[in-house]
Amino acid sequence: MKEQTRYAQLIKTLREERAEAIKTATELLNGDMRESLGELSLIDNHPADIATEVYERSRDVAQHDRLIHRVEAIDVALERFDKGEYGKCEHCGQDIPFERLQALPYTTVCTECSRQEEREEQHSLHREPVENELLNRPFSRTLMTERIR
Repeated sequence: MKEQTRYAQLIKTLREERAEAIKTATELLNGDMRESLGELSLIDNHPADIATEVYERSRDVAQHDRLIHRVEAIDVALERFDKGEYGKCEHCGQDIPFERLQALPYTTVCTECSRQEEREEQHSLHREPVENELLNRPFSRTLMTERIR
């Protein structure tokens, strides 16, 4: 029962964080870029004239996307809580340490499974692209033909 009380506090925090993230994400892309420039049209402006505004807008879009991704992760955590699966690793089924949940309340994996995922990602970064296999075939056939003669 004590564990449920600790989880309830984390869930309350998650709900508050979710509401704040949605509010901030909505505010980021609320206005049109023309409003911030005070221009009726962007067509007559040279791109260098509005470079700062374009940069700021692209930064806002990136921040908006990060917030939406966080909201989606929080939604998954809240759904897991409703199902009684919160605090259990979705890969191995072991309990996720409470300290990890305090640091990342929307995590769905334990530390060991997270490390394993990171190792797999690093491995995939160093593999050769599939395209190389397809692109090299015609040339390898030509080279093999020359060796036979």
